[in-house]
Amino acid sequence: MKMNIKSGIIASSMILAFGLGYVVYDTYNVTKSTIRVEGTLIELSPEELAAASSLIIEGKINHITQPQWNTEDGNEPEVIEDADAIYRDITIKVNKTHKGKELDEVVVRVYGGETENVIMDMENAPEFTENEKVLLFLNVDDSPANKTNSTDHYAIVGSYQGKFKVKNDKVDNKREKFQLNEIVDIIESHKDDKNPLQQ
Repeated sequence: MKMNIKSGIIASSMILAFGLGYVVYDTYNVTKSTIRVEGTLIELSPEELAAASSLIIEGKINHITQPQWNTEDGNEPEVIEDADAIYRDITIKVNKTHKGKELDEVVVRVYGGETENVIMDMENAPEFTENEKVLLFLNVDDSPANKTNSTDHYAIVGSYQGKFKVKNDKVDNKREKFQLNEIVDIIESHKDDKNPLQQ
């Protein structure tokens, strides 16, 4: 009789433990929502990028913040609307300025990323890694996602087109490759041209 009671208690404990384990697993296996943001990208040549940018820099990426929402508290809004976005701020130590105000450090805001509950996949967004050397074509962020019209950060001109990785005196992005001195010559020749995005 004692043996049966003991076996029953062990079996009940195993069922309870399995049940709790299942509940815990199920709770942590929640699928994230994915928001895909797509749009038509205006193709820009290096000459047009140079003319359209207010700041063109070479530098090294020092820091990339964790993704957060562009809400006052940085948390996910109860209802996600058109101007709501996840973003990361990329801090760049500036080595050389080819156009615009000379700064020691620049913050570039990139929209898209992954938070606890949501993945925001921005089509054509540039990718960054820490310690990466880059050549960037920038403007002050005038997108609807910059809700406070903050001027303390910049945005990449032409999405991925305005971000070049620099390595061994060469630069490249998803579309083009150049010698560094070749693209610098293009910048110098066209940085004062009329902005093609304002025509």
